[in-house]
Amino acid sequence: QISGPVRPPGLFGLPRPTGPEAGPSGSVSEIYLYADSRSPNYPSKAAHLISETDLFTGVRFLYHMYGSKMGSLAVEVQAGGGVWMRVWHKDGQQQTSAGDAWREADVVFPATAERVRLVYVTGTLAFGDAAIGRVTVFQTSVMSSPFPSPSPLPSTSPSPSPATSPSPGYRLRVCDFTQEEIHGDSTHFCWGLWTTPHQGAEVDLEWRARSGGTPTTNTGPD
Repeated sequence: QISGPVRPPGLFGLPRPTGPEAGPSGSVSEIYLYADSRSPNYPSKAAHLISETDLFTGVRFLYHMYGSKMGSLAVEVQAGGGVWMRVWHKDGQQQTSAGDAWREADVVFPATAERVRLVYVTGTLAFGDAAIGRVTVFQTSVMSSPFPSPSPLPSTSPSPSPATSPSPGYRLRVCDFTQEEIHGDSTHFCWGLWTTPHQGAEVDLEWRARSGGTPTTNTGPD
């Protein structure tokens, strides 16, 4: 569920060693998802955010990976109930401070996929609170249509660049994770568009909705 208020600065006033300072647009009240890297959630514990079944040609999202023990974040796709195939990934720390701007990923799938998942695997220790926000999927029934060109990344502002209008036959579905429902051993976001299995159900770890700071002791955003 959405977690509590913004915390005061780090222990003894030290800078926080992992996590974003605020949501993707720079607001401390903006909701995002994070993977909690506190013990026993390391090493190599996986959190999955899985889409509903449909026809997908790409995904765009914002991510923040600041922390000296950051793990890896990947996008994987599945077609016909087959094996999951990795189509994008980032390993290790990608930002240099908690206040750095979120980065944008624009992932074009090599072929139309029926399911998409975002997977984070923790690193060796607790300083690896990865975060994702504002996830947009591109859906279509026209497999041959071109994917829209990615929008440019912001140079100095933490605000994300606007999504490019899709080509005819495409539909964009944006999830900002403000709508959340718990169903048994999983949590659904955006009316079932995305699901994260609960920790201990199918996976080692789960994505959790959050505004403000992550709860890891002396870690995460301000």
